Amino acid sequence: FGVLLRGLAPSVTGDDTGELACAARLLDVTHPPGHGLFCLVGRLFLLLPAGDPAFRVALLTAACGAAAVVLLASSVRTWLGRFGGGGAIGAVLAALAAASLPSFLHLATEGEKYVPHLALALLAVRAYVAGRVSPFPVAAAVGMALAHHPMSLFLLPLLWPWRRALAVPRAAFLAAALLLVPFSVKVVYPPLRAEAAVTDRALFDWGRPRTVRGLARYLAVVQYREVFSFRPGEAAARLAPQLAAYGREIPWPALLAALLGAPLLLRAFPPGGGPLLAVIGLHLAMAATDRANPHLTPLFHVLPQFLI
Repeated sequence: FGVLLRGLAPSVTGDDTGELACAARLLDVTHPPGHGLFCLVGRLFLLLPAGDPAFRVALLTAACGAAAVVLLASSVRTWLGRFGGGGAIGAVLAALAAASLPSFLHLATEGEKYVPHLALALLAVRAYVAGRVSPFPVAAAVGMALAHHPMSLFLLPLLWPWRRALAVPRAAFLAAALLLVPFSVKVVYPPLRAEAAVTDRALFDWGRPRTVRGLARYLAVVQYREVFSFRPGEAAARLAPQLAAYGREIPWPALLAALLGAPLLLRAFPPGGGPLLAVIGLHLAMAATDRANPHLTPLFHVLPQFLI
C-alpha cells in the first residue's frame, strides 16, 4: 500500500475517475452497470480528511490493490502448503509478479473500478482455496464480486466442488441468498437513484427506469444490445487482440510459468485445479463476447485471467 500511495494520482486522471468520484460524492449512479458498490464504499473513503474527492477515491483503489496482492500471495501459500512446501517462496514470487505489472501499478494508483474488480475476484479465489467444508464463504465472495460488476459471473465454477452439498434445499437457499443479497446493490440501487433523479439532478441519464424490471430491460436491451455479441465468428476475431494483450501486459517469463503451471496444477490436484482453470476458460469466453473499447481488454480481462 505504501508503494501505491507514493504514486497515487492527486486528482482526476481521465477515463471514468471524475465520474466515479462525483458519483461517490453524490451517492449517485455512473454509466451502466452503475457501480453501486464502488460508489457506496467510495463515499466512506470521502470522509477521510486528505486531498480532493478524486484522491480519496483513489485511496480506495490503492487499498484494493494492496488487498489483491495479499490475497494472491495468501492463496498461493495455502495451495502450495497442501503439496508439502514452497508456500513462502511461492507467495513472494506471486506477490512480485502481480505488483510489478505496469498495468496493475497504473490502475491501482487512480480512482478506477478495475482493481476493485480484480481484488474481489481474488477474494473469491482465496475463499475457494481455503474452503474445504462449506461453500458459503465462496458464495458470499462471488456475490460481492457480482455486486461490483456482472462480468464476475466467470467465478461461478468455483462453487462446483460443493455441488452435492448445494443439492440440499436448505444449503442451496443459503448459498443463493449469499450470492443475491450483495447483488441486490447492483439491481436495486440504480433504479432507486434513478427514481430520486426525477426531482433531483442526476449525473448520468439512465432513461429513468422506475422499476427493477425497467432497469433490467434497459441494461439488456437499450444499453448492452450493442456491447455484447455471441456470434462465433465475431467472438473468435475478438480473441486475437485479447491474446495479443498478454504479450504487451505480461512479461514473458511470468507468462511462460503460468502456461506451464496450469497443466501441472490440473494433473497434481484435478478436483481443485479444474474449477480454477474453468474460471479462466469462462472468463476468456465472456471476454470474447465483449465488443467494448479495445483498451478494456488488459484492464478487465487479461489481469484477472493471468493472476488467477
